[in-house]
Formats: sequence, C-alpha cells, structure tokens
Amino acid sequence: MSETVRVSLPDGSAREFPAGTTVLEVAEAIGPRLARDTVAGMVNGDLVDLRTALTADADLRIVTAKDPEAGDVIRHSAEHVLADAVKRLWPGTPIDAGRQDHSEKYQYDFRFPRAFKPEDFEKIEAEMARIITEDLEFDRQEADRAEVREVMTEDERNEMLQRIYGTAFASKKELNAYFARLEELKRRDHRRLGRELDLFSFHPEAPASPFFHPRGALVYNALIDLMREKYAEYGYEEVITPQIFDVELWKRSGHYENYRDDMFFADEFDEVEERSMSVKPMNCPSHCLLFGGKAHSYRDLPRRIADFGRLHRYERSGVVTGLTRVRTFSQDDAHIFCTPEQIETEITALFDFIFEIYRLFGFEDIKFYLSTRPENAMGDPEVWRHAEEVLQRCLESREDLEFTIKPGDGAFYGPKIDFDVHDALGRAWQLATIQLDFQMPERFELTYVDSDGSEKRPVMIHRAILGSLERFYGVMLEHFGGDLPPWIAPEQARVLPITDAVNDYAEKVAAELTKRGLRADVDRRSEKLGYKIRDGETTKVPYLLVVGQREADDGTVSLRLRHRRDEGVLPLDEVVDRIVNAVETRSLKL
Repeated sequence: MSETVRVSLPDGSAREFPAGTTVLEVAEAIGPRLARDTVAGMVNGDLVDLRTALTADADLRIVTAKDPEAGDVIRHSAEHVLADAVKRLWPGTPIDAGRQDHSEKYQYDFRFPRAFKPEDFEKIEAEMARIITEDLEFDRQEADRAEVREVMTEDERNEMLQRIYGTAFASKKELNAYFARLEELKRRDHRRLGRELDLFSFHPEAPASPFFHPRGALVYNALIDLMREKYAEYGYEEVITPQIFDVELWKRSGHYENYRDDMFFADEFDEVEERSMSVKPMNCPSHCLLFGGKAHSYRDLPRRIADFGRLHRYERSGVVTGLTRVRTFSQDDAHIFCTPEQIETEITALFDFIFEIYRLFGFEDIKFYLSTRPENAMGDPEVWRHAEEVLQRCLESREDLEFTIKPGDGAFYGPKIDFDVHDALGRAWQLATIQLDFQMPERFELTYVDSDGSEKRPVMIHRAILGSLERFYGVMLEHFGGDLPPWIAPEQARVLPITDAVNDYAEKVAAELTKRGLRADVDRRSEKLGYKIRDGETTKVPYLLVVGQREADDGTVSLRLRHRRDEGVLPLDEVVDRIVNAVETRSLKL
C-alpha cells in the first residue's frame, strides 16, 4: 500500500494525504465548519461513512446534511441510536438486523416479552435524544456472507419479533414535508382505494389471495386485453398450461434446488403413482415442455409463447402487503425461443414494446439495471459471461438510456435486465424484466435444425412487462390515486337524471353509450342531483352526464368531467364521440 493517497475534490483540486486518512479528516483539513457539517462521503461514486479510511487514490465528495444523500445516512445512524436506546431502557433485549433501505425510514426488530405500548415509544424517543447529546462515535464491524446468513437463519427460526419503525431528517422543514407525503400516501393507498371503489377484498380463508369484485375484474381484464392486443402486433402466440406438475419437472429445471422454499407442494405423497406434485410458481418449465413437444427448424424461430396462467408462491405472512405481495397471481408472462443471432433483435423489440406500454400509464421516469451471475448460478461461467456481454451490448446500443450493474443479482439460470418505474410520487417499482437463459434449453434438451442441417440449442428469453398483474394493479391505482384513465376505468360514464320524469331519456343515453362499447350506467335513485354528483366523484367515474327536461327535449347532455366543473350542455352524439375517442386512443386525459 502506498504511503500517501491523492484525493481529487469536486472543485477540480487535488490533495495528498497519508494513506488511511478518513473522510472526516479530509473534511477537517479543508475547514472546521465543513467537518462539523459532514455526515458521509462519496468515494468514487459510492456512499461511505465519514470514518472510512482512504487507502488508494480516489475521487471524494464530502456529503453534508444539505445533500440529497444525507437522509439515508441520518436514518441509518438513527437506526443504531434506536437499538442503543432500547438496550439502555430494557437491558438484555435481543435485537435483529436493521434495515437495508434507509431512503424513507429505519427499523429494528426486537424480541420483547410483551407488546410495545405508546408510552414505550415516548420513552424510546426521549432516550434517543439523550444519546444524541452524548455525541458518541459509531464503531463499524464487518462480517462475511456466511456469518450473516447463519445469524439471519437463526433469527427466522426464533419466535416472532416486534418491529419498531422510525424516520429522521436534517431539518423540521424536511420532517413536515415527509408527514405531508405520508398523508398523500394514505390517500393513494391501493388497499383503501380497493375498498372504497369496490374493486377487491381479502379474506382470512384465503391468506394473501385477492378476491376481485365485478368492478375490479373489469379493470383486471382490461390489462389482459391490452396485452393480448399488443401480442397480436408483436407476434406472440398465447397458450394455456396446467397448474399442477410433478416435482420432477422442477428438479429438472433447477427450481427445486433454488426455489423450493417459495413453492406450494401437495401435502401427501401419491403412493399409487409414486410421485409428489406441486403448484407451479412460474411458467418457464411448462413452456420448455411445449417447445420440446415437436421438431423445429430455424425458420420457425423466434417463437414467442405468452401465458396468463395463475401462479402460486409461498410468501411469508410477514411480508405480504395488499396486491403488491400476494400468494396467487398472474403475469403477462412470455418466453421467446430464438437462435443466438436473433437475441439482440428480439431484445430491441422488447424495449420498444415495454416503452409503448409504459407510456399508456404515464410512466416516463425509468431506471435500468443489469444483474449478473449470482452465487447459486447454474451452468458454465463462460456461458454466463457471454450472456452478460450480450445484455450489456443491448443496453449500450440504446443512446437514450443509462444503466447500473447489480453484481450477483441475476436469476439462477441467467443474467437479466430489470426496469424500475417511478410513479407519480417518485417511488420506484421493479416491473419489467428481460432474462437471458442458456441453461434451461440445455436442461430440457431443446433443439432446432439449423440451415446447415445440424441440431442446435435455442436461446430462451424470459420476459414480463407489467409483471405480476396483481402487483401492477396496486401500483397503477396508487400512481393515479384511483383516478384511472377512461379506457381502464371500471365505469367510464354515468348518466344522472335530475328527476324521475327524464328516466326514460337517461336510459336512452346510457344505451347509446353502451352501444358504442362503453361501460355506462344510470343513477336511478330518487336523490338530489348534488348527492348523485358527489357519489360519482367519490367513485371516480370519469364522465358524468346530467340530463333534465331541457336536455331530453333537445337531445343533449350536460357534461361534467371528473374533479372539474361542467363542460356545458352539448349534443349527445358529440359527447359520445368524445368519450369513445378517449377510450379507443387510451388517452390519459378526459
């Protein structure tokens, strides 16, 4: 190790320091005020704590409380203060590992003899405040993967722990903004919207498995209809595959070895047929069976096989959350079997497909990640290296995007590209995925006859765009705050008769809307118009068509758009055409 290191600073200057100098010591050398404000450092683009030693030449940016990265550091620090406070108040309390993601909050799990009470939280906050005034230093200890895995496994076997969440910010202003954001999150919570809009529900008899109501099923099926329409344009063929498979299939595919803890198995062994069965957690092995069921020529490829089959995965009760983490779901799942020469063309088309779909939902801010070979990877490392290079080349060929590499985060059968979509509140959701698989075709001995008459292995591309339909449903609801675009709204238009005397005309208006393929209804209740309008707003119907005697006489309607004032009295045909156009073009606007 060199005796000195060269530290390059954001202003273009560089300084020499003894090797082992910490980030904080560099800040102190620059100035005492900067040192007081320092919370961390960015070393070669990586966020590190302020006592990290610099052992080689590096680019360094001092992170202060005013910088965007400071929040993560502050909350991570508060997390450890929380653990210290609980230990001081109740000595001997066992604690679990903290949180990895500190973008909004921190947490610790505690094994405590009783449930924590509100007054306990007050004591904890007061103790944390005292600890902060002591101005103690943090002592960092590192452990290898094996040690961490052993500790985490033992925690999972132990009795239920209690989790305490918290958050922290550099200023009162940031804290107030956070609470305002929490209120907006509550307003948009898809679980609340699901109840209020009569879309779906959950019941203890089917844990973590949603029941979609008639209105909710209309939205669900609209998502499927969208994908089916695009499948026709992009050359996909849809299949239907079984729910239950012999366990031997999952052993052959590699899922039994790498995924069995997340699968549902039959309770009893079938002694007559001497076999065990399981419910499928994914479609890829069944698509391999389909492909391998007949001979293929290179002229048949690519084959794009799509499947909306229902999947089941054992998600532990502590992590299931509304629609975003369930045990039964469908995916807009597909697998492309192609020649090696077709990979880049297929992935380029997938990018176009994905962007086209996301634009329909107003998802413009997308982050891209390339995940490479994990520890449990199947197959030859050289094949993996080639697959990673192919995906990286596909990403680099698009000048309109930048990507981040996630080392070791690939699937056990191949590297992948993940798409993180940011919703209206700026939250990231991992939705689409493209996975390049050379392993499963090998395991299932899939072949095609090439132009020279030789047998070759196809390449398998796993892909989903919406991902889990259930999860996407929840993300979409929160993104729009329940105000779904007209094309996917369960009720697209509602006719509001002012009096019973015009009910016949109201029915005629609704019939005209229905005839044009719209989902429309009449509010036939003998209520005041104001009540009907408020109910239409509450149920988030995009178009309210108010009709009175004048409208009935003139063949018009008074159009009211969701969350807006009246558009005025307009001819019925003009209003119907307007709504039909918004639906057919899948417009985000009313």
